[in-house]
Amino acid sequence: MTPSQFHELECEEQMLEIFNNAVELAVREDAEHRYHLYKLHDFYVDEMWHKEECARVAIKTFTSVESAMLRPYLERIDIACLERK
Repeated sequence: MTPSQFHELECEEQMLEIFNNAVELAVREDAEHRYHLYKLHDFYVDEMWHKEECARVAIKTFTSVESAMLRPYLERIDIACLERK
């Protein structure tokens, strides 16, 4: 499946595809939203949910780990424990 094929699916089909075939990599939150990052096939899915309404607001895909869409997740990773003493 390609990102284009994924976006052609209905919302429920996208959710099933994620549930059955994706690996959740990270979750982050702000005041209103919860964001989920998944690895699905050969691309990444960034899903945004409204916390109070429990409704999906947006879904985006990207293929490169160099994508700016990955930055908000990387900023939350503490790599201090990986530094040599």
